[in-house]
Amino acid sequence: MKFVTNSPRDTRNLAKKISKILDEGDVVILEGPLGVGKTTFIKGVVAALGVNEKKVRSPSFTIIKEYSAKKKRVFHIDLYRINRVEELFNVGYEDYLYEPEGITFIEWGERIEGMLSKHIKVEMQFEGENRRSIVFAARGYCKAKLRRIKEIFNNKI
Repeated sequence: MKFVTNSPRDTRNLAKKISKILDEGDVVILEGPLGVGKTTFIKGVVAALGVNEKKVRSPSFTIIKEYSAKKKRVFHIDLYRINRVEELFNVGYEDYLYEPEGITFIEWGERIEGMLSKHIKVEMQFEGENRRSIVFAARGYCKAKLRRIKEIFNNKI
């Protein structure tokens, strides 16, 4: 399922709508080149869940950051600086996967996608200075989750 956004604000608004279908235990991986808007997308989700989006920063150096929303916790993992899968075990990333009390977002998630039994994939690409294509896919989830995304937008932002 593909959407196009024309500004960072559009990307955040898209993410806010997507937050409606996310449940505790969900893992969302974000893929795309540096600067495409992966953290911007996460800002939109956490804002919809009641966290000030200004608090959201990519945890490139800390690897994992946690945000406490009103009803859900959000775990934000950034694998940009991870060079080997073995490094992940040192930071305890597996403790955040499928966490029943939160939603986990993984930037640069393609690095561990094969290790995940189920996840929602958000693939972002540049289509211009501010224009982005955002494609959603799911692995291990029933197609109902993707249908819910389609219903939210009726294929529009």
